[in-house]
Amino acid sequence: MTAPVLPRGASSRGASSRGAGSLAARLGAEQASLRSRSLAASVLAVIAVLAVAAAAGALLLSDGRWLAWPRLVPVLLWVAAAACAVLVARLLRARDAAVLTIPSLAGAIEREQSLRAGSLRGALEVADTGTLGAFAAQSIAKRLAPASLAPQLTQRLMRALGLAAAAAVIGAALLTLSARTSSDGFAAVVHPIRAFRGTLLTPLAFDNLPPSVPRGMPLTVRVRAEGRQAITVSQRAAGEAWRDTTLDVDATTGMAMLALGPVRAPVTLRVQDGRALDAEATIRVDERGWIGDIALFAQYPAYLGRTSETIEPVSPIRVPRGTRLRVTAMLRGGARDAKLTDGVTAIAVRESGTSPAASTNGVPATGEIVLDHDGTWTWAA
Repeated sequence: MTAPVLPRGASSRGASSRGAGSLAARLGAEQASLRSRSLAASVLAVIAVLAVAAAAGALLLSDGRWLAWPRLVPVLLWVAAAACAVLVARLLRARDAAVLTIPSLAGAIEREQSLRAGSLRGALEVADTGTLGAFAAQSIAKRLAPASLAPQLTQRLMRALGLAAAAAVIGAALLTLSARTSSDGFAAVVHPIRAFRGTLLTPLAFDNLPPSVPRGMPLTVRVRAEGRQAITVSQRAAGEAWRDTTLDVDATTGMAMLALGPVRAPVTLRVQDGRALDAEATIRVDERGWIGDIALFAQYPAYLGRTSETIEPVSPIRVPRGTRLRVTAMLRGGARDAKLTDGVTAIAVRESGTSPAASTNGVPATGEIVLDHDGTWTWAA
């Protein structure tokens, strides 16, 4: 048996270099391709975990629960989501790293291409040691498939990439759905620091609260509390203790209302939702008259054949032209000489009772207006 004829001198060195370079280059290219798939799968898996965590958090924190629960909950939610994402990324990278190093990749190629165990790894080790090593590397390189060196491993990584991409799409869909159906919880998840500080919602505020009212005048407090489910209004009259009242917020208008009743002493009001800055105001009491208990009775023109009726004194009032409107009211706190005016015409509202009881509880007054044109009528006394 004759030994194989090997090139000598410069030709020997060139063959050694080409054999080692060709084999190492193919494994390097295969390793880079597989690593890119592994990295893409890891990134998509992390995105999926974060998206699902954000969607779940939006659902958990919706319906005002982010206000009722401790303020650290949205922040802790992101900490937990980040920890899960890091754990998933490390597990995936550790799993793939075990087969993506050159020695382990060479072993996988040997198994998939039915090479003798250790032949490819041995060829890589001796490829640069001389002519015999280069010959061994060339021989192994010729036996390798011309396409993918590890098709089964490539398919496994592609399946993992597909699953991660599907999970990311599902997570994005869930996140979009939560943004539409659980908007307040979604806002708390997206802006955890603002939720922590209480600046996520518009500030609490009183709506058209007068700085002072006549003594004994009933007052209803309106509070703007958009985005809240409920608020707490604390009130304290001069010389009394604080009293707390929990109010539901109208989801449509974002308003909450509290009837204080007759105000006979200065009242301090404080509104809080447990997170945002409190809104506070003080209502003074003035010694001046006021007009209350307004009632309207409409007498329609005869040609309409319509029965006269009491109507609500709520602006705007719409009645047929020519309607006679009888206005009754109570003059309280010493108010007198009341009248209604539209800026052109003034209609006197005359007092109709002067008994001691009437003076104590207010003096009834009556006036009539014939409505034959549009206008805005205001009180004066």
